[in-house]
Amino acid sequence: MWPGYDYKNPTNAWGFGRTFLAFNLKTKKVLWSARQDDFVDSRGTCLSGGRLFFYVPEKSLACLDARSGKRVWHTEDASLLEAIGPHDRAQNPTWGFATSVYLKARDQYLFFAGPQRKQLVVASAADGRLLWSKPTGNYQLVLRDDAAYAIGNPNSLKLEYTTGREIERFNGRRSCTRATGSGAHLSFFSVTQGAEP
Repeated sequence: MWPGYDYKNPTNAWGFGRTFLAFNLKTKKVLWSARQDDFVDSRGTCLSGGRLFFYVPEKSLACLDARSGKRVWHTEDASLLEAIGPHDRAQNPTWGFATSVYLKARDQYLFFAGPQRKQLVVASAADGRLLWSKPTGNYQLVLRDDAAYAIGNPNSLKLEYTTGREIERFNGRRSCTRATGSGAHLSFFSVTQGAEP
């Protein structure tokens, strides 16, 4: 692990910062800026429905209006932060890599999952309230209309959005293989060196 990618100190860690900027792509002018008190982890940042969601590790989860930069909500709820938990090191080919994004949004749900996460955690996009969690967090997510697909090792799950109820369980991915999906079907690939895909 080289300096910055060990994520030990947000002041010099790769992908951490405190200022969000929105630009007009045609004029290159800054539309708004929003400075945060604490360092935000870019792996825990995503956009959905005109809102920007971001996570300050073990401190807070918040939401800005992406059009104005104004704060919509901010939470430091202990039950949510405890469920998300501290980062796992996650830097090996079997488990995954520390640089992976771990926050995704879909409609009214925020998902925390990835090689750094000890639990799969789902929060409300409306206010950051903890909705449900699963005891294993090292999943790659494909968020489709019908369900959330949590692609893991050794098992993968099809989960109901509202409750996290397991709809179906199927084969997992191999090591650090990335999950991919399309509107028609999900495809999972694992290639071993010297073998046919």
